[in-house]
Amino acid sequence: MPIQSALKRKLMLLTALVIVLAAPHAIAQPTSQIVRLVVPYAAGGPADLLARLFAPGLQAALGQTVIVENRPGAGSQIGARYVAAAHKDGKTILIGNASTFAIVPSTQKNPGFDPLRSFTHLGLIAETDTALVVSPSFAGGAVKDLVAYAKDNPGKVSYASAGVGNGAHLIGELLQSTAHVEMTHVPYKSGGEMMTAVVGEQVSFAVVDLTSALPMVREGKLKALAVTGPARSTELPQVPTMAEAGYPAVSMPYWTGTSVPASTPDEVVRTLEAAVRRVTTSPDYLAALKKFGAHVKPTDGKGMSTLIAVDLKRWGDVARQANIQLD
Repeated sequence: MPIQSALKRKLMLLTALVIVLAAPHAIAQPTSQIVRLVVPYAAGGPADLLARLFAPGLQAALGQTVIVENRPGAGSQIGARYVAAAHKDGKTILIGNASTFAIVPSTQKNPGFDPLRSFTHLGLIAETDTALVVSPSFAGGAVKDLVAYAKDNPGKVSYASAGVGNGAHLIGELLQSTAHVEMTHVPYKSGGEMMTAVVGEQVSFAVVDLTSALPMVREGKLKALAVTGPARSTELPQVPTMAEAGYPAVSMPYWTGTSVPASTPDEVVRTLEAAVRRVTTSPDYLAALKKFGAHVKPTDGKGMSTLIAVDLKRWGDVARQANIQLD
């Protein structure tokens, strides 16, 4: 019930926020038909919330109808495959993230798409803070306290993820190897179930996206020990980074971007890139992102491709070290 209430409040806030995102002028339309933002995750999750925040601005920039379409399944593989095979007319845009383009290809033998060759990337729409959270009943207030407890109580510390090979799984493995402790991985079906498990003390901790978890942290239903990005969250300035907590290698910058099928005509790509940039440089959009614990620096398609290549190497190394390889 607490998870559902938090999501309901966020969706109500989102509805109010997107009203301010209409732009006075529109970029030339790439087509005269509806543009679909395909989210490869279920409705209500972080990627879905960001897509729905982004859609009104994109609609204003393109001057045509933009809708959000959820195609969840297989850790985002189903939606990514769908967009990779779509018509190359700019009407089908993937809202993918670090998991879609780097973590899934690093842990799956055959994801059904190539993160760099199957798409033409347009640019980022959000960078999201993630945090290591525990139940408020946990006596310690720092990551070192969690690690110390794990060392003193072998086998008693567990961590949740939204599935084997998920980003939360990989960063849990990274913390284990870095801190030289043994922890038990407990996979769940969704991020909501993962957070519920932490609140209910079924697991010791999880690394969660603040887009979803921030209301629960503010309400005291979750306790954040550290954020996993390169800098402190502006929404939780009192919470240290993992580097400040003594574990600089345990970082998880999490981003969300836009992509179209590879070989989409250059003219269409340029129009869409310009539209993405117009939205992501809008002060109203940036202010709306901030309310969800997110931010973004303007990043074009080339910059997004570079980011994917870096993350593929990073998470590929973690997956190999942890021997995570799924069929």
